[in-house]
Amino acid sequence: MTRSTSMRNAKRPGRGAGIGRRDEFRRTRPPADRRPFAAWRDRPEILLALAVAVLYVLGASTFIIWSRGQAMVAENQIMRDTFAARVYFEVFDESGTRARRELAMQQAPRVYVEIEKTTSPLRQAILGLPKAVAGRATPAEVNETLVRAFNLTPETLAALHAFTDAQGEPTAEWTALVEQFFARGLYRRPIIDSDRWQLEPVLTPAPIRLRLADGTTRTVNVADLVDAEGDWPEALLAEVAGGFPRPIQPAIVHRLRLERRPMFQFDEAATQQSAQTAAQAVADQVIPHKQGAVLYTRGNRLTAEQVQLVHAEYDAYRKALRPPARWTGRIGVAGLVSLLAGALAAYLSIFHAPALSRPRHLLTLSLMSVGALMLSALATRAMPQALILAIIAPTLLLTVIVHVAYGRSMAVGVSAFHALLICLALDLRISALILLVVGSCAIVATLLDIRDRHTLVRAGVMTGAVVGVGAILRSIWTLPMVEPSPYWQAALHDGLFGASAGILVGVFALGVLSTVERLFDVTTGLTLVELRDPKHPLLRELHQRAPGTWNHSWQVATIAETAAEAIGANSLLTYVGALYHDIGKMNKPQYFVENQADGLNRHEKLSPAMSLLLIVGHVKDGLEMAREWGLPKPLHHFIEAHHGTTLVEYFYQVAKERAEAGRTNEDVNEVTYRYPGPRPRSREVAIIMLADAAESSSRTLADFSPTRIEQLVRNLGQKRLLDHQFDECNLTLRELTMIEDSIIKSLCAIRHARIVYPAEREREAPERETPTPPAAQTA
Repeated sequence: MTRSTSMRNAKRPGRGAGIGRRDEFRRTRPPADRRPFAAWRDRPEILLALAVAVLYVLGASTFIIWSRGQAMVAENQIMRDTFAARVYFEVFDESGTRARRELAMQQAPRVYVEIEKTTSPLRQAILGLPKAVAGRATPAEVNETLVRAFNLTPETLAALHAFTDAQGEPTAEWTALVEQFFARGLYRRPIIDSDRWQLEPVLTPAPIRLRLADGTTRTVNVADLVDAEGDWPEALLAEVAGGFPRPIQPAIVHRLRLERRPMFQFDEAATQQSAQTAAQAVADQVIPHKQGAVLYTRGNRLTAEQVQLVHAEYDAYRKALRPPARWTGRIGVAGLVSLLAGALAAYLSIFHAPALSRPRHLLTLSLMSVGALMLSALATRAMPQALILAIIAPTLLLTVIVHVAYGRSMAVGVSAFHALLICLALDLRISALILLVVGSCAIVATLLDIRDRHTLVRAGVMTGAVVGVGAILRSIWTLPMVEPSPYWQAALHDGLFGASAGILVGVFALGVLSTVERLFDVTTGLTLVELRDPKHPLLRELHQRAPGTWNHSWQVATIAETAAEAIGANSLLTYVGALYHDIGKMNKPQYFVENQADGLNRHEKLSPAMSLLLIVGHVKDGLEMAREWGLPKPLHHFIEAHHGTTLVEYFYQVAKERAEAGRTNEDVNEVTYRYPGPRPRSREVAIIMLADAAESSSRTLADFSPTRIEQLVRNLGQKRLLDHQFDECNLTLRELTMIEDSIIKSLCAIRHARIVYPAEREREAPERETPTPPAAQTA
């Protein structure tokens, strides 16, 4: 309870203004252990929280380091910064390489293969000519076919006789002349078919490769080719047959004129193979880029080539980093994340210390934060144009989860910390940080109390509108509005992505709301609205089995709800907690006076100790029923703490009187006749404690005047205060007074007086005040 000791002790009779139980405790408590880490030994949750913090820093640093090493660019993306190469790098020139290889294929030698069925007979005919005419002086002595084939004359025959030996065989000199005729004649001026001869001059200039029958190759030019069906000038024929003696040349030329067939044919497959070999021989072409070269400028709409350049620069930069430089950067990132985590821990320890005492919840929240960071990085890597959607949606969802689990102020702090991490991971400007913080504040401001399913959707739509406008303003700020058309289009796209992020988060949060409640042991207004329905099975059972308790619980709920609203507490939680705080009475309803319709008091035949067990047992029974029915954990505290550690006064006094009269040997101890507790740890439960006692005690009054009701409520509040029942619930004296005022007003409305008619006045007994029955002590 937040108040000074002197203020509390000022209301305690018999004590000095500056002396109280806490002062006595300070004087008597042992000195603190000042050894290093002594507190950690006594509080293991601190070590667990530190372990969670280390894991969080490692996880967040890993994704930030990975994200900063990725090129977040895409084709047609309008850039907001100018980017220059950090290192020298080369880019594969695909078009240049392709052009060079195509040219090499076109300039590759075209292959012609010797037609052996043409050249071989011709070779044999010329080789065997001296032997065929040996010993014959005139053409008349030679075969007529042979004469026509070579147009033999006496001079030709005489010259041929010189190339035969004694046996009539051709001499080696003649064989050499024939080989020279093919090598320097027909192989140097190859004869091809007419169609191919006409096509060669219009093709890309390339050498002609002749593949001879013996497997050797020769290379000639296109101009050396001879059309098999064309006119052969004398100069050509003389050039081809020029190696033979002059008298023999006309015979060889005549034989060639009669042949008139191509001696080489084009080989398509071999030519293709030659082209492929030439293309493969061409090395990859690269385009060099110096360090400092500008790859794109602010306002550029990226082309595919620029995107390729950026990715190549990032790859080259990663390869250029030596291990010391690489690890230095990583250590720097981890250090910054550690500093931010330390700042967040300090913020939480000051303003939300209970969050650090729950390692499991802290681990869950850390995993969600790292997951949101990972989702933003991966989404931005996949869709750089949708940057606004990728960073806003996960941040807003994390904000909603923290808001539901811990409240508005912690949600704003965590979201601001997360926004800093996103800007660090994606290297974003302060404009993005502003947008993230504004979006988080907007959804926290619009998401006040989740009492229906439309609340989240409505908050998402309103937040989407704010973020959409903010995204447009960010684009106007970061983009050069020189050419309005493309930039305004980009700004509108960002606004659409921002609005979509808010709406998507509002809809998606509906699906995960129940999961968040289970993970963080919290209860939202949506669940509480369902639990306050009188048709809830547990409330229906309470109404059927203990109607008096149901009526009492409903009255307490109405009174407590108004009191909670008066001090700004959670009125819905207070109302629902009041409905369920006495469900344990269903097990033995007849032992509580509000359910004794027959007027029979069953405690008259029981000892005070037995009655105490029955009365106090409704707290334990209520907790068991709450677990059985799966009630949210926040409602469990209403059941176990609505009596705190107060004294069951009626049975204590009865037991004390019996012991003093010697009717029992029981050692009556005040501690024994107290509820086991715990005491209220929230303002809502403290309100239920006071409203429960006031409602039940007011039923015993014979005088329902406002003065009497006020006296009753003030006395109950003073008694609970002096009994230290409010020491753990952060309730101030001012709030306690406001609660008492609200309860007094509500009870005066419920217990209002009416006009007593004369006939009724005569029948009424004198007013008297009856002692508080057992039920009043146990309600």
